[in-house]
Amino acid sequence: MSVFPVTQFKLKFPLLLVGISTLSFPHLAMSQSTTTADIERIAVVGTSPHRYQTNSGDSLVGLPLEFLELPRIVDVIPEQLLLDQKVTELEEALRNVPGVSLSDGFGGSNNDYLIRGFRRNTIYRDGLRVESNFRVNTSNLDSIRVIKGPASITYGQVEPGGLVDVITKKPLDSRRFSGEVRAGSWDNYLVQGDISTPLGDDAAIRANFSHQDAGSFRDFFDIKRDAIPLCQDSCRL
Repeated sequence: MSVFPVTQFKLKFPLLLVGISTLSFPHLAMSQSTTTADIERIAVVGTSPHRYQTNSGDSLVGLPLEFLELPRIVDVIPEQLLLDQKVTELEEALRNVPGVSLSDGFGGSNNDYLIRGFRRNTIYRDGLRVESNFRVNTSNLDSIRVIKGPASITYGQVEPGGLVDVITKKPLDSRRFSGEVRAGSWDNYLVQGDISTPLGDDAAIRANFSHQDAGSFRDFFDIKRDAIPLCQDSCRL
């Protein structure tokens, strides 16, 4: 009599497993189909990292070094950083460089700054010294180089603090067209564009244009600048 309940349990247990498996598989398939249909796709749009990478060129230290191989006395501000920060004045870009502080600039009418405590109101463009009684137009800049300390002697006789060298844009190997319109406080309006196209395999041309009409928090001080610099095949990198 004691064997009968055991035999009855053995007969019902496989039937119970079959019933559980029959109910589980459709539910599992339904969960998988629901999960697949609910997958959310995310598209990431950004700027290529190479837009923030700048080569030093041979004019800085006399050697063709990459930016990360340069001594820490050299700071390079690339074009993409100027675009990201909406820079329109040189002083706004120099805030990214340690050891550089701003001066009065004769009431803001020209570029005036201090490098390591030494005053500088002279700008270099593409390695050549230019006049100091003006404000740099940043719409045509490919990068800004700040050379601090004794390394600046490669540019000639300068103050011990260092110097600022603005590098203008050169023609590109690929087509490029970009434009931008800005408006801000103090009736500040800016329109600028950048066009570059290759001319065959060995030549290229690039043109930049900008127009700025702005007021200021100072009385009797306005800014009106127009620029259309053109760089042809002789300027190609």
